[in-house]
Amino acid sequence: MPIEITVCFDFVCPFCYLSSQALKQAAKNHDVTVKYHPFELRRAPTPKVDPMHDEMRLKRFEEVLLPTAKKLGVEMKLPWISPHPYTTVPLQGFHYVQEQHPDKTALYVEKVFHAFYVEEKDIGEQNVVEDLLKQIGLPVEPFRQVIAEQKYVRLLEQEKADAKERLGVSGIPTYFIGGQKLTGCQDPREIEMAILRTEMEQESSEALEGMTCGADGCGPA
Repeated sequence: MPIEITVCFDFVCPFCYLSSQALKQAAKNHDVTVKYHPFELRRAPTPKVDPMHDEMRLKRFEEVLLPTAKKLGVEMKLPWISPHPYTTVPLQGFHYVQEQHPDKTALYVEKVFHAFYVEEKDIGEQNVVEDLLKQIGLPVEPFRQVIAEQKYVRLLEQEKADAKERLGVSGIPTYFIGGQKLTGCQDPREIEMAILRTEMEQESSEALEGMTCGADGCGPA
């Protein structure tokens, strides 16, 4: 039985990008399914983040993010987009993909992260998201209708509220692996340990399933 991993994320969270790479490495030898749970960090009128004019964020990229990316063996840039975009458009794209072709959801997430943190594209622009949809083989006309109608905007708000209230999420990335909650950017080893613990719990549960004790001893019912 596959282990379900839920990941709360947003595309402009650099730690979410690194964690997506760590998760890929940790899960490669295990039977898992990943469920993505959007957690939109900000939307107008909340001010955008402008790391290119923020010494603290620039320093964090050089001293924390870049070394972590190198350790994971992945490419990462601090996108030279000033300020960084809102993600309402690509997150609506996420739901569009999930509705139209759910088996391409993970590929879409990977494409958006790559477009932003490697190719330095403005993922807040509709035409950029449309190009990514074309790359994974989805038509863009229905997506344009989605944006015109703001079809998933309310859903994004509900998902964020649900993550906060029901799941207790206060920051991203946050993982839920079995009954375990991991908050923040994780090393692949930590993620894999959580997967292994869940596998052991499943095996123990399966071994005990249907076992009973009677006057003649204990065994399967």
